Amino acid sequence: MRHFVHNYRHFVRILPTRLPIRDEWTKCLVFWTNGQATHGYPEGKAEANISPQGAQVMALGNNGTLRTNSALREIVNNNQADIIIGTDAAEAFSFTDLNGGLSGDDTIRQFGKNDVLLNYRSIYDGNADNLIDLGSNGLLDIDRAGPKRAGPDQIKLEGLGGGALRYLGDKQGYSVYADASVRLKGLTEGTVNNDSFDAAKGGKAYSFLYDTALGLNLGGDTIRNFGADDRIVTTTKFFDGGNANGTIGTGANGVFDLSGTSVSMRGDDGVANGGQIDIVGVSALYLLSTMSVNGVTYYSYGSTPNTPLPPVNRAPTAPATATLSVQEDGRTTYSVIGASDPDGDTLSYTVAAGDQPRHGTLVAGSQAGSFDYTPNPDFAGEDSFTITISDGKGGTTQQRVTTTVTPVNDAPTAAASVAVTTSEDTATAATRIGATDIDGDTLTYSIKVGSTPAKGSVAFDQRAGTFVYTPNADRNGADAFTIVISDGQGGTTEQRVDLTITPVQDRIANIDLNDIAAGKGGFKIIGQTTFDNAGSSVSDAGDINGDGLADLIIGALGNDANGQNSGTAYVVFGKTDSVTVDLNAVANGTGGFKIAGQAALDNAGSSVSNAGDVNGDGLADLIVGSDSNDANGQNSGAAYVVFGKTDGTTIDLNAVANGTGGFKIAGQAAFDYAGVSVSTAGDVNGDGFTDLIVGAYLNDANGSDSGAAYVVFGKTDGGAIDLNAVANGTGGFKIAGQTATDLAGISVSNAGDVNGDGRADLIVGAYSNDTNGRNSGATYVVFGKKDGGTIDLNAVANGTAGFKISGQAEGDFASNSVSTAGDVNGDGLTDLIVGAFYNDANDQNSGAAYVVFGKTDGTMVDLNTVANGIGGFKIVGQAAFDYAGVSVSHAGDVNGDGLTDLIVGAYDGANGNDSGAAYVVFGKKDGTTIDLNAVANGTGGFKIAGQAGADFAGISVSNAGDVNGDGLVDLIVGATGNDANGNNSGAAYVIYGSSDWLI
Repeated sequence: MRHFVHNYRHFVRILPTRLPIRDEWTKCLVFWTNGQATHGYPEGKAEANISPQGAQVMALGNNGTLRTNSALREIVNNNQADIIIGTDAAEAFSFTDLNGGLSGDDTIRQFGKNDVLLNYRSIYDGNADNLIDLGSNGLLDIDRAGPKRAGPDQIKLEGLGGGALRYLGDKQGYSVYADASVRLKGLTEGTVNNDSFDAAKGGKAYSFLYDTALGLNLGGDTIRNFGADDRIVTTTKFFDGGNANGTIGTGANGVFDLSGTSVSMRGDDGVANGGQIDIVGVSALYLLSTMSVNGVTYYSYGSTPNTPLPPVNRAPTAPATATLSVQEDGRTTYSVIGASDPDGDTLSYTVAAGDQPRHGTLVAGSQAGSFDYTPNPDFAGEDSFTITISDGKGGTTQQRVTTTVTPVNDAPTAAASVAVTTSEDTATAATRIGATDIDGDTLTYSIKVGSTPAKGSVAFDQRAGTFVYTPNADRNGADAFTIVISDGQGGTTEQRVDLTITPVQDRIANIDLNDIAAGKGGFKIIGQTTFDNAGSSVSDAGDINGDGLADLIIGALGNDANGQNSGTAYVVFGKTDSVTVDLNAVANGTGGFKIAGQAALDNAGSSVSNAGDVNGDGLADLIVGSDSNDANGQNSGAAYVVFGKTDGTTIDLNAVANGTGGFKIAGQAAFDYAGVSVSTAGDVNGDGFTDLIVGAYLNDANGSDSGAAYVVFGKTDGGAIDLNAVANGTGGFKIAGQTATDLAGISVSNAGDVNGDGRADLIVGAYSNDTNGRNSGATYVVFGKKDGGTIDLNAVANGTAGFKISGQAEGDFASNSVSTAGDVNGDGLTDLIVGAFYNDANDQNSGAAYVVFGKTDGTMVDLNTVANGIGGFKIVGQAAFDYAGVSVSHAGDVNGDGLTDLIVGAYDGANGNDSGAAYVVFGKKDGTTIDLNAVANGTGGFKIAGQAGADFAGISVSNAGDVNGDGLVDLIVGATGNDANGNNSGAAYVIYGSSDWLI
């Protein structure tokens, strides 16, 4: 008998004779060895010689006491899928799940007709017929509570005949079940309890079944009126006192002993152990006949000896050994040779679990006595199995078959495919092919004909079993080839190699705005006249005229259209050529239109932005800041929303102030300078209209010059908006600066959806905040909301409705410029960029910008942390007094790598003192610092150098959309000091995207 442990935690417990399972179990034990009964005795008495082979398993006392002697299989409730392998002996498989734990989905193999299952609860019996059918999946649900209440534990009973169990009653908290196929039709069977039968009832002959092969003492029963035609049927023979005549007598107590011996045993309860039946009025039984059905022998006893005993059965004969041969990885059929039966009985042929081949599988063939043998893959050598030949009447013999598996050449093996990644212009490391040959043959490697890689070449190291793939110059993307692996003996296999060549950004030549001015790679826009300072602000304008090309807006705060320094903004329509645009022509309606400031000293155009589609007419609208307008007192400031239109007629902001072609947003109080910064805000309140944000950096909401910003909700009419109303929650909401002299609102921008909640968020700069030293500066991210309640930046600084970004050091003026940065690191959240143009990273006032990665919580961000690569990265200026970060913007995806790129302005002197510059910085996922000296040398971006000294190119920068309609992202750079049309007339430069920039 072999017993298996499934793993270290799942086990089958084999209980020894003297080890109690319950205290009373060892008091009265019966064992069977080689068909003979031996007895265990209560402790203190002599013990029999017990052999574990064939030991009967269970005894059930007649007054409710459960006993056993050996081979109890207790299934542990470990909630694991255990595998329990049975034996030919009678066994009891006990589920002791008394505490409601889970036993798991277990499998009992070789569940025999002489085995029982003891469950800790009754198994659900839907039709109450004491037959428990397996489920449609062939499994037994041992803890089902109802027709629609399946339990968590199911077991598989391999070897169960007929697919059903018979319920034999309950005893001491266990429900007892056995193979239903043993229960022949027409037989009456009792339970494990003390049953009483009347054989005269119903006027018919009765056959009472006692399945004594189960090892259960099924007696304790009383049968009355047992007649000559009635029978006792057992599955093992009664002990006949050694007379071998089939006559069974009662014991001294006048009852028949079912436990297989004439000795009357008594339990600890002082009464007969229940292994007995009292057939009232009958003192002897006679073996009348035997019958075998489905491998079970039944013994029929009656009270009258009217049938002679059957003749003695003779076992079949066959040669003890035989041989078989087959090729490796082949299959053959073996048929038993020389088997016969002297009694002429029909023979059956089986292979027991312990007699199966060790190195192959064996299944019954199509003919009686035939078996199909298949060796395990790649096995060669000797194997064997033993066939048991049975005559169906207990007679058996065996034939051992020795099998020789002759070796054949095996093809080499390898993974069907592998994936390898390398970078553009870089060979792979030596890559192992990983092929093996079970025969130990030397392998060779070659490229399969017709599968040569298209973008590179392959070299093999035959000895090492590796290859190196070298991509051709400047090639990237996917490539593939197939390796043929040969063992030199005719065996081959193939392996497909799938290559990914990741693109590498080639060095991009810097751009000189002199070339752009000459029409190479873009075009120049020149200011109208002296001291206009055109380019003081620039922005993409969306598609104002609906022609499918992105348009531009350019501020010229010094223009005198409606009085000295009344200011102007110009809309320049997108175009495909590179001809210079003169804003005098635009002012006359050619290639765009002019927006003239309302009155002298208004400085209209001090800030400009695309406003989105504020009025929902399908055309992009604009917002123009006029920070010195006197609508609500001197320098209270204003902003104007100008609705998109298709013609080139000049727009006078006096008309817009009266509700024609847009509407005016008037500052709250004198010297607020509302409009110093303006931006589209996205859809902050989720109503489907684009909203706006307007900065007023000298507002006194939380102390003198604490500053403020105002979110103005989008609307379709032209009615003027007073920021006093917005401050009271009508048509928007106010964002109040944190403390005096913070200058909150000096810069504003939409932020995209930083926290991923589906609403547009906002950025407000306060570059004189003193969190990390005087004028270290701060930036506030304010999460979008629907209502009009004022937001105090003190609350945002504490993590309510947004978060604060504190500047790195004293005098940095962090947030002099701010912008949404798009998704720079590709994590799905929108990032930010903050300029700090007085930072000293590369000497005094070299300047810096910080990319802050989007996040969902409200914890404060310190730019010292970002400078260390946590939560973003720092961009440091090239040299002293460059003032890098004077302007910042997202640039779109310039190089086509899927990450948003950036543009940073600086007062650099590459083409003369203060000629200015802008830097395109490619998006990236890590937090390492970027030095603009590296960018100027073509690493991680490229530099755009100003045209001439004192041009201040880069004082304003922006993504320009696709101005020329070629599908590539364009840029715009302002140069407010350029002298193209007179001293400080100003200029802007549109730089067309280039395929040379693409990765």
